[in-house]
Amino acid sequence: MIKSMTGFGKSEITLPTKKISVEVRSLNSKQLDLSVKLPGIYRSLEFDIRSRAAAAIQRGKADISVSFETTAVQTSATINKDIFRAYLHQMNDALSFSGVDADYDAIVPVIMRLPDVVSAQTESVSEEEQKALMQAVDEALAHFTAFREQEGATLIADLLHRVDKIEEYKNQVEPYEKARTEVIK
Repeated sequence: MIKSMTGFGKSEITLPTKKISVEVRSLNSKQLDLSVKLPGIYRSLEFDIRSRAAAAIQRGKADISVSFETTAVQTSATINKDIFRAYLHQMNDALSFSGVDADYDAIVPVIMRLPDVVSAQTESVSEEEQKALMQAVDEALAHFTAFREQEGATLIADLLHRVDKIEEYKNQVEPYEKARTEVIK
């Protein structure tokens, strides 16, 4: 089966707390030039994604883009209340020692920027989420391959139509060939 060099495939998987989207695009190129854009939490899966994509795409300039949306209300940052309270007490002590009235509207943003008050928890990718991501990659690559095969079939039909036209024109020219040969002699 002839496949077009250009293609597009997309897949979305919905988990209880996330929606993962994978897009695959390619253009014509002699060699495989694969670009993979992943969120940081999925970096550990880049090699597996590249391997699957290289096997399916084989050649061309291809881009794979993975994105996700969190559907649950959650945050990866937490406020350490004990450290916040300690900084606040120190600020109050320093301000009262200096004889300055405490302006909490100004103090709170300053305390929030101090070390260890806000900490970001590193997200880990569960095995279920890894399987879902790889399933989305496989589905996007399958849609991509189907797109390329469909476009390849269209190209073959167009080429065959053009060959038929050339044959038709050749047959139309043949009766004039004998006369042309005589004129040239």
